[in-house]
Amino acid sequence: MTAQGASASPSRKHLHSLPPELLVEIFRALAPPRYPQWPYSTSTGDPRRISQVCSSWRAITLGIRDLWTSIPIKNAYWAALSLDRSRPLPISISIVRLDKFGTLISNLRREQLKVAVHTLKTGVQTALSEPARICAFHAELSTYGNEAEFQAWFARKLFAFLEDADVPLLEHLVITVESLENIGQYSFFLGHQTPANLQYVSMYGLYRGDMPCMHLLSAPLTTLDLGSGTIWDFLPDALDSLSRLPTLESLSIRRDRDDMIWEGAILPPYDINVEPRSVSLPNLKKLYLYEPLDLIACLVRALAFPTSAAIKLYDANDEVDDPDLLVTSVRDCIDVIVAGLNAHYAPLVAEGRPYRGLCLLSRARDHSEFLNRVHVVADYAIRGQELQDSRAYLMPDRIDRELRVLDHKPQDRTLDISITGDETLEAHILVEILTGLPVLREARALTFYDKSYDPCEAFHATGPQAWLDALRYLGGIQVAHLHGYIAVRHLKALVANDVHYHDFTPRVLVIEDVSFLPDPKPPSISLEELVLALKKCSGFGRQAVEEGVMHVEIIYCDIDDEQVLRLRREFGDNSVSWDGLTRGSKRSRRKPCSIYAISDPG
Repeated sequence: MTAQGASASPSRKHLHSLPPELLVEIFRALAPPRYPQWPYSTSTGDPRRISQVCSSWRAITLGIRDLWTSIPIKNAYWAALSLDRSRPLPISISIVRLDKFGTLISNLRREQLKVAVHTLKTGVQTALSEPARICAFHAELSTYGNEAEFQAWFARKLFAFLEDADVPLLEHLVITVESLENIGQYSFFLGHQTPANLQYVSMYGLYRGDMPCMHLLSAPLTTLDLGSGTIWDFLPDALDSLSRLPTLESLSIRRDRDDMIWEGAILPPYDINVEPRSVSLPNLKKLYLYEPLDLIACLVRALAFPTSAAIKLYDANDEVDDPDLLVTSVRDCIDVIVAGLNAHYAPLVAEGRPYRGLCLLSRARDHSEFLNRVHVVADYAIRGQELQDSRAYLMPDRIDRELRVLDHKPQDRTLDISITGDETLEAHILVEILTGLPVLREARALTFYDKSYDPCEAFHATGPQAWLDALRYLGGIQVAHLHGYIAVRHLKALVANDVHYHDFTPRVLVIEDVSFLPDPKPPSISLEELVLALKKCSGFGRQAVEEGVMHVEIIYCDIDDEQVLRLRREFGDNSVSWDGLTRGSKRSRRKPCSIYAISDPG
C-alpha cells in the first residue's frame, strides 16, 4: 500500500473513545449469568478485571452491581470485594473440584498445596458469609485422588459452613461429590427451612443420613436431578416425595458407569410384583432414568405424566458389580416396562399420532452376563397431515452412535430406550419386543446399525427366519437405512429364506458401509447375493406393485463401476443409485454420480 493510500485509510477508534453511556451497556452485557455455567470462574480472570484497566473504567464498573454478583472464591479479598460491590443484589457461588484450580495441580509440593487449600477455604468462608443473598450455589468436590487428604478436609469445612446456612433466596442448587469418604455427619444441609423459590436441584454423592436435605425437596421444583447417594430408603418414600412435586418439569435419576459401585438415590430391593402408588406429574417434560432395570420398571409403572414428555430409559444392569442386587428377571422387568409404556402412549395411538421415525442400534458385549444391548430411539409423532416423503422421518444416522447416555444433547428424541438382554433374551428378541410397541408399529422410516466392539456383532447367532421374525412389526417402513453388519444380516436372511413375502418390505433401501468386492474386509456380501436378495424382495419392473423394494441406494460402500452397471442392468437405471464414495471415506474416488431424488414410490 502506498503512503498516500495509508494516510487515506480511516484511523482506528480505541474502546476508550466510546462515551461512558455506551461503555456502561457493554460492561453490563458482560455480567455473569444468574445461574453458574461452565466454565466456572474461580479467580480474577473474569470480566470484573476491566475495573483494573483505568480509573474511568473502574468508576463505571463500580456502578454496575450486576457485574459483581458471581462471587470469586480464590481468596478472601476478592470474595469480600465482590460481596460489597454487588450488595444488596442476590449472588451466585461456584466451587469446583480442587484439581481443576490452576494453582492446585498435582505437581505442587505438599506445603504449597496445604497453603493453597487453606487460602481457598478462607475465600469460601467469606463468600458464604451472607447466605441470605445466595440465589445460586454450585459445588463440585472430589475426596479422592492425589490430594484426597486436603480435598476431604476442604469438603468437611465446606459442609460445616453450609450446615446452618439458611438460604431463603436460593433458586438453583448443584452439589456433586465424587466420593463421600471421611467428611463426617451433619445435623442439617443448607439450614432446615425450605427455600420458597428453589426450582433447580441437582445432587450427586449426597447421603441423606450424612446431610439431611429432604427439606429441599419440599420446594416448588421444576428440575430434580439425582445420581449416586441415597436420598430415599425405600421406593414408597421416593414416590411420596415425588407426589408433592406437581410443578416438576424434568426428573432425572441416573448414575454414570463409574458411580454404579455407590448406592443410588433409591435403595433396593424394588419389587415389580407389588403395585406401587400412582404419582401424577402433570407438568413433566423430560424423564431420564439410568438405573438397574427393576427400578426403571417400578418407576415407569408408577409415574403418570403427559405423552408429550421426552422419555430416556437406560438399563444399567450390565454395569452393576453385585449380581445379587438384580433380584428380578430381565424378561419380567421388560414386560412391566412394555405394559407401562403401552398404557402411557395409548392416548397418542388413539389420536392417530404414532411415531414415524425409528433408529435402532445393537451392540454385542463379551465377558458379561448381559450379552447384548439394543437401543431404540423414536420421534416424529405427527399431528395433522402426513408428510409425502417418508425420508423426512429418517433420523440422523449417527444419532447417539457412541451411546453417550450422560450427555444432554440438542437432538434428544421423544422416546429413547436402551436395554440389555441376558442368555434368555437374545438381541433379535429385544428388537421384536421393543418394535412391537403399538406406538412404534406405524413407523415409516428406519435407521438400523450395529456398534459392537467385539469380533462378532449382536446378531451373529441369529438365524434367517428369526431375523425376519424380529422385524415383523416394521411392516409400515417405507425407507430403511441399514448399516454394515445389519445390512449384511438382512440381505443374507432374504437369500436364505424361501418365502418371497416378508412383513419388512421398505420401498427404498439404503445400504451403507458394506463391501461387495472380492477378498473384502467385513462387513461384506457378494454381489451375487445382493442381486438375489433384491430380487426376492423387490418390485422392480412390475406393474401396479403393492409392496417390495423399488429403489436401492448404495452409499459409503466398497463397490466398483462394473458392479454398479450390473445392478442397473438387472433393476433399471432409475432404480439403483450410488454416491461413488468408498467405505469409511468422505472422499469420492471419482466424480459422484447423480443420486436420484426419491419420494415414496407408487
